[in-house]
Amino acid sequence: MDLLRQSVGDAKLSYAGYSYGTYLGATYARLFPNKVRALVLDGTLLPSWYSGSDGDTRPVGVRLRQGEGGAEVLAQFNTECKKAGPDACVLAKLGDPATVVKNLFQRLKTNPVDLTMPDGSTLKVTYALAVQITFFSLYSPAGWPDLAGLLAELSVASDAPAGRRTAAVAAGKLPQGLLEWNRRKEDYVSVGNSLQPCIEARQSGRPFAYPAYADAADQAAPDFGRFRAWVGQTCEFLPVRDSDAFLGPWKLKVKSPVLVFGTRYDPATPYQATRPYADLYPDARMVTLNGWGHTTIQKSACADATITAYLVKLQAPADGAVCQPDRKPFDQLPMAKSPVPAGADVPAGVQRWGGLGL
Repeated sequence: MDLLRQSVGDAKLSYAGYSYGTYLGATYARLFPNKVRALVLDGTLLPSWYSGSDGDTRPVGVRLRQGEGGAEVLAQFNTECKKAGPDACVLAKLGDPATVVKNLFQRLKTNPVDLTMPDGSTLKVTYALAVQITFFSLYSPAGWPDLAGLLAELSVASDAPAGRRTAAVAAGKLPQGLLEWNRRKEDYVSVGNSLQPCIEARQSGRPFAYPAYADAADQAAPDFGRFRAWVGQTCEFLPVRDSDAFLGPWKLKVKSPVLVFGTRYDPATPYQATRPYADLYPDARMVTLNGWGHTTIQKSACADATITAYLVKLQAPADGAVCQPDRKPFDQLPMAKSPVPAGADVPAGVQRWGGLGL
């Protein structure tokens, strides 16, 4: 990152980091505190949780609290679906969404459902796969109506008599990511993301204790706790270590104000990490997006304007500011718009990094 800063001729770094990008931002701020012009840090990955520098010896997947985050956001999904009603959220036609989803997950543990995909292929949806699809679908509230449709299809199919658990799903009912995954299932899966923690985070040193960790995580956050607890387990068996990976300490000395965003209901980078992350900086301006999903991108004109004013003019809001989302999850979806307002003069040297590679 510092070489990129130098290559574009900037005296100081202007940076927008999303999700995992906030960890990179904190690392840069720690190593090059006098080279920071502006840092936008959106969807905070608390460095001590990820790196394990606070002495927490649990697996990285447990330390990140994504299980708890997923459970909290699923509860919001169920609440918003119920509020929207059956006309906007098809899952509500089957009853209280929270009860429907809970019963569905329980049935899938013993009775998987075969989905007939739009291309004619068949996908066996097990409990584990349903939890995985649901967790990642919670990242974007714009896709919640599709998720509701899928869960409704699965619920009806799983409740059918034995031998008839097959659901034909119309095109467009499944989350796009699932359709793409099914089409490309013959491809090799990239290991880049899954190996990320192997060089950047301390491991538990107890690879065979993961079932016990998963059991405990499931008690704290049913369904999602067990799913996320296994992140990093591969690392325990790899004789690969980065001897110069920076793992803390994380007391930062950046003098410039930095902009820290946290979305109130975020499954991947839970909101509970936002204030502790902001407190690492001498002058952090924390802004809450009072909505749903992972990071603020394409969710709030208020957030877009705040980020633009900061990056272009270094106008930082007051600490504790709040932005509202442009729409609720089950509102009719408007035309997609750019995360940066049209005509915004974003400096050419601004670097954007994002994606929680876990």
